[in-house]
Amino acid sequence: MLPRPDLSGVSVIVSVKPDTPERLANLARLRDYYATMTRGAELVVVEQGARPVLDLPPGDDLRVLFRRDDGGHWKTRNMNLGAAVSARPRLLMSDCDFIPHPAALAGALARLDAGADAVLPFDGIVLNIARPRAAALPGWAAFLADAPRLAPDSIDHANACPDPELYPLYGDNRYLAVGGALMCRRAAFFGAGGWNENFVGYGYEDRELDLRLRRLGYDLRRIEDRNLYHLDHPRGPDSRYASAFCRLNEAEWERVRAMTPEALRAYADAGFRLMTRDHAHDYERISTPERECWHRIAPRGIDLSDLVILVLADARVVRYGASCLRAVLDDLEQGFRNYEIRLCETGGTGFRHVHSKLNIVYRSFPGGIDAEARAALLAEAGRPLCYTLRLDPDAGAQMQRVRALLDRLRAGVAAADIFERCAAGGLR
Repeated sequence: MLPRPDLSGVSVIVSVKPDTPERLANLARLRDYYATMTRGAELVVVEQGARPVLDLPPGDDLRVLFRRDDGGHWKTRNMNLGAAVSARPRLLMSDCDFIPHPAALAGALARLDAGADAVLPFDGIVLNIARPRAAALPGWAAFLADAPRLAPDSIDHANACPDPELYPLYGDNRYLAVGGALMCRRAAFFGAGGWNENFVGYGYEDRELDLRLRRLGYDLRRIEDRNLYHLDHPRGPDSRYASAFCRLNEAEWERVRAMTPEALRAYADAGFRLMTRDHAHDYERISTPERECWHRIAPRGIDLSDLVILVLADARVVRYGASCLRAVLDDLEQGFRNYEIRLCETGGTGFRHVHSKLNIVYRSFPGGIDAEARAALLAEAGRPLCYTLRLDPDAGAQMQRVRALLDRLRAGVAAADIFERCAAGGLR
């Protein structure tokens, strides 16, 4: 049986915007984990939404705060609120769908006892627990006893994982993830400025906090021999790399990364008040006595409700980073709406992370895609028009051809005059 670390001096801070049933189920699994695999933890949950919807059983281990805000998920603001109302000397910042190993929590506590200011309770590798596996969990003790530990140098995102329901999501021997969970001293967290609330929605906020702690001289450590686990869920429009907020977050990240320690200290002490936002096309700021939020404006762009885009990727021929796919997806997200993408990969699983982009469904076909499988995909999409994009190693030339088609749409040409009927295949 795994030892249960004593978290009686720790407040676990969680922000959640309950936008899907999976999000609610994962939050319940998170609470069950801390109730069964640790001792004495206090869970402080900040719920954001138009109205309260959480229905967690009451208990001494749980505090729920509600913030009325139906705009984009403002995690950094919510986490600062949760940390401020907590009373314990140590804080565990956790996304609502991340599970650290109990041994990693015990190790993090030991490092704080030894003088560290903050500890990442994992080795930089995040394993994704697929939704069917999460729904069938026999209990956290049994799962963690059997779960493998994957070392950074063993991760190969380009090839199929032996277990399709428990696979590497973030991190490898070139990049160690820093998001999802962080245990820290309360004094260090607030001394560094807390979460930077210029980050809204998805992306870069964890990296910025990690960099800021290090650059301001805090002692930040990492547990080297345990993975972190992520409970899979659908991604909403604000939880994608190409969302408007993610672009703004990236700009803020670059701003902070360029600062000297002295400039960063002054910036944090001023409450991160130097940033301006160009958000007019996607969000509006609402600031009244009753509401303080960023609210999404009605979707814009050319409507492609009739179109399914079938992307065929052979991992043996072209890698995601060397293909035109990212540029294509960015162009679509910036200028179009209501399209649907079916990303079909053969020869590996190097493209599977792309499911975080907008309106995309990923499928792996280890044995290849024949005409029958292709017809089934188009029938499943149920749209009258189809565009098939078979990814080519010559990304530049292929991107020019795709942009020429998109430019015709921008010029007012009807989609039916550009793309083929699904029955005809739509191959370009």
